[in-house]
Formats: sequence, structure tokens, C-alpha cells
Amino acid sequence: MSWQDDLTRVIGELPLAFEKIRTELAEGVQQYQNAVRLRGARYVPIGTGGRPLVYAGPGRLVGWSLHATGGAVTVVLRDSRDGGGDAIGAIELAAGTSQTVPAPGGGVSFVEGLFAVVSGAGTLEGSVWLGAVD
Repeated sequence: MSWQDDLTRVIGELPLAFEKIRTELAEGVQQYQNAVRLRGARYVPIGTGGRPLVYAGPGRLVGWSLHATGGAVTVVLRDSRDGGGDAIGAIELAAGTSQTVPAPGGGVSFVEGLFAVVSGAGTLEGSVWLGAVD
């Protein structure tokens, strides 16, 4: 093999090397919130009128704690960035009720993102819990 072939091979491998570095840096940043290292699950607030895209990218849903007021609320959690993906959980809350549920085992993995579709006459407040980076 000539040095030109070696150079071409190395240049061809650069995008994969940069992607690996980007992924490692992103995982490292996810382990911190407000400059504090996360040792357990991290919470992400969701609610009526809130941001429906809870998390963009792969992760683990390890539980939730939600409360409905003023009417019944249904929450469908989807593996999606736009609400059209597979349903990974459905939560129905009657008016004035709360639900706190840890997911069994290591949680439920999602690939595309976590999207919360909230419907009903009530108001929802609370958070979902995402597993910290392993």
C-alpha cells in the first residue's frame, strides 16, 4: 500500500471518529444538570401547555409522577420526536388524582425521542424520570 492509499483510508475514517467523539461528549454532558453530577434518574417536567417533546434522542424512561386537576387527563408517551411513533406508555388520570410509578427493571428504552401527547379536560403537572447515562 502506498502512502497515498493510507492517507485516503485515514481521511475516510475521520467522520466515524468524529461521530464517536461527539457521542461520548454528549453522553458526558447528559450526566450533569446545573453542574451537579446525576447519580440517579433525572426528572423532566411535563404538563398541559408544556413542551410535548420531552427528550430528543435515545434514552430510558424509568418512571413518572403526575397529577391531574380540573378534569381527567390522558398522557400517551411515544418513541418519537413528533408524536407519531410507537406508544411506550399510556397514563389515565381522573380529576384530582396523582400517579407515581417507577418503571420496573432498567426502565423502558426509546430510540427516537420521548414525546408526550396530553389530552383531556383537566390540567396536568408533574414530571417523567429518565435514566441517567450508564
